[in-house]
Amino acid sequence: MPKASPLPTAQLPMQTRSPSSGSLFSSGTVSVPLGQPKRGLNADLDALAEYVTSLSEFGLSPWRLAGGALTSKAQKGKLLFASLNCAACHSGAGFTDSPSGQIHDVGTLGPGSGQASGGPLTGLDTPTLRGLWASAPYLHDGSAATLRDVFSTRNPGGLHGPTNTLTKQELKRLEAYLLQIDDLEPGPPGG
Repeated sequence: MPKASPLPTAQLPMQTRSPSSGSLFSSGTVSVPLGQPKRGLNADLDALAEYVTSLSEFGLSPWRLAGGALTSKAQKGKLLFASLNCAACHSGAGFTDSPSGQIHDVGTLGPGSGQASGGPLTGLDTPTLRGLWASAPYLHDGSAATLRDVFSTRNPGGLHGPTNTLTKQELKRLEAYLLQIDDLEPGPPGG
């Protein structure tokens, strides 16, 4: 539970109550999230940005074997990952093509998608697969409670990869691999 402020909100400085209000964030394109850089405008926001940027380690998956190796099911899932060409989007050391700026429509965008940003979304940034064991629910809108849902009920037309052709056993193998992608996994096979 957040610690309550000793001062009523009305007595807090404007920047503490609402860091996006006031003259600091209302000129030029500073008020636009992807507008001018914000560094140096607010020490608290600078500290928060530095903290968020530091979150690059995911730790070790609790699904791995005691010595840190992939389970045999995950090893088979890793082969499936490669054969399905998952690394086309979940590529590089980060298991994401985000650095390239690509976005993808995996069939989960709806009429209301993008309303918060002021316009329709045409695609989504590819998230990392590292640390999936700790990040459910899945997809941009949290509509997939499990990885199995990502590949079945939330994969219309196979836009999130051809997983709708996999057997239950193959889905379990792929899921096992994905749940074991952690800091020990060097990068995706085939990517």
